[in-house]
Formats: sequence, C-alpha cells, structure tokens
Amino acid sequence: MRGTRCWALLAVAAAAAAAARELDPAACGARFAVQRDKIIRTEESRGMGARYLAELDVGARAECLRLCCETDACDVFVYEEKSPGSCYLFACGPPEDFRCKFTAHGNFSSGVLALARDRAEQQDSARLTLHERQLASLSFESHFY
Repeated sequence: MRGTRCWALLAVAAAAAAAARELDPAACGARFAVQRDKIIRTEESRGMGARYLAELDVGARAECLRLCCETDACDVFVYEEKSPGSCYLFACGPPEDFRCKFTAHGNFSSGVLALARDRAEQQDSARLTLHERQLASLSFESHFY
C-alpha cells in the first residue's frame, strides 16, 4: 500500500510539473523589463541576427506582452501606444548574445525578456522539481510517524 501511494503522489506531482512547464503568463510577464518611449531599430537589429516573428493589432500593451509570452522564441515586443495598437514580436536572443538595438521614440513601448527563455524555463523546472521532492517527502514522513 505504501509503495502504491507513493507512486500515486509522484504521478500527480509529475503531471502538475508537466502542466506548469508551459511558461505561466503571470510569471513570464514579470520577467520583462518594459520601457516607454523606446522602439526597436528594426533593420540594424535584423542585420545583427534578430528575427521578426509577427505583427498583431491589440488593445493594450499587456496583451502584447501576453502574446510574446505565448509565442515560441519571442523575447522582445514593441507596442504602439494607441488603441488598437500594433504589437511587434521579435526573437533577439539570450542576454549574452542579444541582437537587438533600440532608440528613443514617443508613443512606443518595448519589452525585453530579462532572462533568456530557456534559462527561465530551466529555473521553473528546477523549482518544480524541488516542489516535487518536498511533496514526496511528506508521503515518506507520514509512514514513520
């Protein structure tokens, strides 16, 4: 019975971890550094290796940020501050090899993922693994008390 219960708890923890591996939008959004009155220098950035991913019309900067979080490889967004505004998504690379340049420009905001997406996902995974171990230890402790 003890072994079955322990495996059941581990299965639940593993399923929760798998679901949470998708970058949580709230956690993702908190990882962005957003600056008003900044726009990407598109041609220079693309010349350095940045990739343009998409343009969408959205109602608010928060929606643009959310779309970047939900888009694979997106680590930079540029939002035109009007309603609706254009939301531009880019892949600029990790902080140690960042391929985007910016300049001052009114009516635009830019958001840059402060951590590389893969590093953020690794940190999330490590945190979830810790939670799994803590959960499993509860089951182990209950057998000895």
